[in-house]
Amino acid sequence: MNSIFVIAVSLLSINAVAATAVRRKLEARVIPAYPKSALDDGRFGAVRIYCVVNSEGDVHPVRILKVSGSQDLDDSAMDAAAKWKWAPAPPDSELMGNQWNVLEFDFQNSTVTVRDVSREYPQGPRRPPTQ
Repeated sequence: MNSIFVIAVSLLSINAVAATAVRRKLEARVIPAYPKSALDDGRFGAVRIYCVVNSEGDVHPVRILKVSGSQDLDDSAMDAAAKWKWAPAPPDSELMGNQWNVLEFDFQNSTVTVRDVSREYPQGPRRPPTQ
């Protein structure tokens, strides 16, 4: 019984390593402008966007996983995320299917920082994307 458990854990570990090792290269990223209305009102916050990247490297669709609390910050992040571009998947590779990413756009003190937080979701986003 113990050997079956060890084999199952080993297979899960191999699959997790393989999933993170085969990410495609990011070719273009768009940093959103800080919306003037949010700047004027002193609004700030972080938005997490779930992105699906197709085999051509285009982002489609994008969904919000975590809102900032400000609609114009959320909209600015969504617009920017939709313009990101990854390298196309090489033909006949395991990368031919869709790839997902979670991007965090942090609007603070008139600046926007962006980071890929996909590794915080090893099994994929916990909350499914909504329409």
